[in-house]
Amino acid sequence: MKDLFKKYSHVKWLILCSFLYLTTFFILEQWGDRPFWVVDTWLDAYIPFNEYMIIPYVIWYFYIIIGFVYFTIYEVEGFNRTQFYLWTGMFAAMIFCAIVPNCQNMRVELANENIFQVAVSFLYSIDTNTNVFPSIHCYNSIMMMVSLLKSDRVKSHKLLSIFIVVLSISICASTVMLKQHGILDVFGAIGMSIIVYLIGKYKFKF
Repeated sequence: MKDLFKKYSHVKWLILCSFLYLTTFFILEQWGDRPFWVVDTWLDAYIPFNEYMIIPYVIWYFYIIIGFVYFTIYEVEGFNRTQFYLWTGMFAAMIFCAIVPNCQNMRVELANENIFQVAVSFLYSIDTNTNVFPSIHCYNSIMMMVSLLKSDRVKSHKLLSIFIVVLSISICASTVMLKQHGILDVFGAIGMSIIVYLIGKYKFKF
């Protein structure tokens, strides 16, 4: 057992950062008595709502978990790279939301006519429309994609690489088509991805 803990000792940082992030996120979600920057734009009016996009939105959770499991087992360097990518952006986003509170007012009224609308209603009930910029869903999808595509094992499987790219794009699209995020949140996630990627590349040689 001691050898097992020693072999996967790098996972402790994942557990610690997960706890710190979730605690910070919960505090910000409950901090509602303050002025908010509304991120809605005219472009969002042209993006249709589609409850079926709840599928890639939910797959995101498995995508991130499976990505970390893969790196934990096969590539410690990839695990450290992914941790840097994800936690740097996620904590930067929380700091930004604390300094610049933001929200969106695009959610739709649902009649819960099918299981997909029920799932979206549940999503709305457990996740508020605040702290949306930049989109963590999009940011993590992009950076997990980047980190996986840097893996030699993954790169050797062309179809898997294509699947990862398509899945990541679908997850980003789901955030705006479910009206969980606005297009500005996606642009913010892309911008932050570029910045963190460049820092990792030139500062830490990731």
